[in-house]
Amino acid sequence: MPLTLGIVVASAGSGQVISRIGRYKAFPIVGAALLTVGFWLLTHIQVGTSTAVLSLWMVVVGLGIGCIMQVAVLAVQNAVDHRDLGTATSAIVFFRILGGTFGTALFGAVLLNRLQRNLAELLPAGHAHLGLGALQGAPQQLRALPGAVLNPLLEAFARSYQVVYLWAVPFAVATLLLALLLREAPLRTTAPVGGGEEAAP
Repeated sequence: MPLTLGIVVASAGSGQVISRIGRYKAFPIVGAALLTVGFWLLTHIQVGTSTAVLSLWMVVVGLGIGCIMQVAVLAVQNAVDHRDLGTATSAIVFFRILGGTFGTALFGAVLLNRLQRNLAELLPAGHAHLGLGALQGAPQQLRALPGAVLNPLLEAFARSYQVVYLWAVPFAVATLLLALLLREAPLRTTAPVGGGEEAAP
């Protein structure tokens, strides 16, 4: 919920500001910077991290994503000829889905790998059966575990997520570098109609 809230606020807010000032390059830069900071903050997640603090960190990440997503679509649509608008928009959607699929696979693999290692290191002797398969039960079942087992289990998850977000930081930095290289073109104020004439929207 906090992540979604950040995305919605940043997307709507950036759209309103861009429509007024007619410039958009600053938003991907700010968004990528917020994304980098948000991921870095999440590398500090601990078992004792409060819900309020975690929610705040997720809002930062959401604000970063929100400043990038829709502005990237706008920048591409503004840079191509009107006849190529559909192709450009569909390409954005395609590469966004492709990136999401790749990211899910990559970070999911990192999480599972680290979690297996941390469980093997932290769980007390005699509880090795609590592997990844045993963690698919309901939260109530996991909370019913004795403290000597539950605490190492939570610590294993916390350490694993720290590594996942640490891996995410370089990608956010790369996004920032790309945003700095973005060439800003003046926003169009007219749209083609009929046989190629242009009319004010």
